[in-house]
Amino acid sequence: MAAIQRNEINSRLNDLRILLVPTWTEDDTHSAQLASYRGLLAQTFGSADGQNPLSDLEGMEEYLKWRLSEHSCILRISGDTTTHHTGLCWLSHTVPGLVDRLQLEGQQVIFHLSQRQHSMPYGVPIQEIVGSVIFQLLQLKSQILRDRRWFDELHRRLKMDSWSRDLKFVCQTLVMVLEEFEVTNIILDRIDRAVCSGKAPRFIQRLLETLASSRCHTRILLVTPSGTEWDMELSDDMKRKCMYLDIAQLNEEVITPRRRKRH
Repeated sequence: MAAIQRNEINSRLNDLRILLVPTWTEDDTHSAQLASYRGLLAQTFGSADGQNPLSDLEGMEEYLKWRLSEHSCILRISGDTTTHHTGLCWLSHTVPGLVDRLQLEGQQVIFHLSQRQHSMPYGVPIQEIVGSVIFQLLQLKSQILRDRRWFDELHRRLKMDSWSRDLKFVCQTLVMVLEEFEVTNIILDRIDRAVCSGKAPRFIQRLLETLASSRCHTRILLVTPSGTEWDMELSDDMKRKCMYLDIAQLNEEVITPRRRKRH
C-alpha cells in the first residue's frame, strides 16, 4: 500500500512539474544550479572571506527583524556593483551562504536564481519564478499531494489562462501552497529580472497584499541591484500582518574596503 501511495504521489508531482518547471531535468536540479552559481560568484567577485557581504548584513537591524519576524515579512537588499564589469550583482554573493546557514539550522529554505550568467538580454517570466518556488515546496512536502481534491485544485489553477495573465491569481496560487507549511524562507535572487504585467515591484506589492490576508508565515528575501523604485503602498492593517523592509545602498565600494581592513 505504501509503495502504491508513493507511486501515486510521484505521478502527481510529475504532472505538476510539467506545468511548473517544464525545462527542469535531473541534471539541472536547484541544488546543481546553486553549486554552479556559487562557483561563478566566487570566480567573479573573489573568495567569500573578503567579499561576501553576508557578515555585514547579519549585523543590520532590518535583517535581524526579517530573520526573527513572527509573521510574514519581505526584505529587499540592494546595492551597486562598481568594481567589476559584469551583469551579476555582487550582493548575490549572500545567497549561497544564507541558504547554507538556514539549512544548517534545520529551516525550510527555497530559492530562485533569476540570473546565473554575466549577461542576460531577456527577462524571466514571473510564472517561471513562482513555478520554481512552488515545485521546490512540493518536493519538500510531497505528501500533501495525497489529497486528491487539493492536487486537482492546484492542477486546475496552473492550466487556467489567469496563471499566465493575472498577477493576483499567481500570488494566490503560491499562497495556496505556502499555507501548507509552518514557516518558510524564500530567497529570490535578482527578482529585478522578472517580467510581468508591470515591473517586479508590482508583483511584490501583490504578494504582500496576498500574504497579509493569509495564514502564512513566510520570510522572503529579495536581492536586486540599485536603480529601481520599490516604494510599497501598505495600509496600517497590512503592516501589522506583513512587514516590508528595505536595505539600500549596500554598494560594493562601501562595504568591501571596510571588510578588507579587518584582515
